[in-house]
Amino acid sequence: MSRPPLRLPRRHRRPPDHSSCHARRSRPRPAGGAVVTLTSERPDIIPLPATVVVPTGQFDLTVAAQTAPVSAEIGVRAAASFGGRAKGREVLVKKPDLRILYAQSVIRGC
Repeated sequence: MSRPPLRLPRRHRRPPDHSSCHARRSRPRPAGGAVVTLTSERPDIIPLPATVVVPTGQFDLTVAAQTAPVSAEIGVRAAASFGGRAKGREVLVKKPDLRILYAQSVIRGC
């Protein structure tokens, strides 16, 4: 029995963080590699390439995607399909935190 074709980390993402998709099968890819189709429910937030090729002889491939800033947290479904099977997961993208703010002060007329 083969493993699901896609694994997404369960961590929440804060833009401009990166999400990653991991395509994995129990057998090495055939000669010429295997074309895996990727989809994102919101490509404006989590852009993914339409397809990736897992090279011949390899079991897996990791694809990184940088998340876009959002004004409120949102769940975005990403999925991969290969050989008639599909697997997806929702990734929770959170709004960015303001961690540091630098302000320059100017003193005039001393």
